[in-house]
Amino acid sequence: MPVKRVLIVEDHQLMREGLRFMLAGEEEYQLVGEACDGQEAIRLAQVCKPDLVLLDLNMPRIDGLSVLRAIKKGHPGSRVLIVTAHQSEHHMHEAFRAGADGYCLKDSSREELLSAMASS
Repeated sequence: MPVKRVLIVEDHQLMREGLRFMLAGEEEYQLVGEACDGQEAIRLAQVCKPDLVLLDLNMPRIDGLSVLRAIKKGHPGSRVLIVTAHQSEHHMHEAFRAGADGYCLKDSSREELLSAMASS
């Protein structure tokens, strides 16, 4: 199975570090970049051309939905998994309408997140 190149887009450092640590133990994923704001996320997606983007909805400078649209427009082959604290159906519908390939809550278990990543 080919290795999926992953870009983490998360404004909270502790969450980024946790995702990085989790991915380090998974052979099927290779971390290719990390962004802490929406503008950096769009730039890194163009440079790194990730297979999978783990994207928070609440981002400084450019919001997550705008980042999602920009990534899908600039690199349509990238899959985008929303990783968020927003549990509302409204946020979920908006994310899928903008092009998300999956939606995972931040209070999910490691196994649930890995399953969502594999499905995205």
